[in-house]
Amino acid sequence: MATPTRLRTPFLHDRATDVGLLIARCLVGITFFAHGSQKLLGWFGGYGMAKTVQGFQSMGIAPWLAWVVACVEFFGGLALIVGLFARLAAFAICIDMLVAMLLVHLPHGFFISQQGIGIEYTLTLVAVTALLTLAGPGRYALGDIEASWYLTRTRDDRIVPPGGRYVTP
Repeated sequence: MATPTRLRTPFLHDRATDVGLLIARCLVGITFFAHGSQKLLGWFGGYGMAKTVQGFQSMGIAPWLAWVVACVEFFGGLALIVGLFARLAAFAICIDMLVAMLLVHLPHGFFISQQGIGIEYTLTLVAVTALLTLAGPGRYALGDIEASWYLTRTRDDRIVPPGGRYVTP
């Protein structure tokens, strides 16, 4: 059996794809780092955790979930920026945005309007974070650690999925 080498998902050989993933990862990461900073630390004009917990409670959401959301957004944003555990961070942020879309934004319709913020922005964030979850962080990241949990590339350039059977790239 061939010895595994550094993992590389088969469809990410293109430099433009890697640059695109870097741009998407960094922009979404910066957005969520800033958003999480507002909730967790009160930075960037935010109110901090006390007001965040109050806001969540006013919507009928448990206070501990306010902490989960703030931490997912803050630390998930950092993870996306540097590209370490980016798939897990993107997945957690995707779930975060799906819940926000259903509980907070859906009653306001699709568009951002005078009546409130609809789902169009959160839906876009769901799409981008789903893409990053599936595609990974790309070449310009500290590492795609999660991919090694379920894929291995051998020296003869074959991919070994969890079942152990070769898949030709």
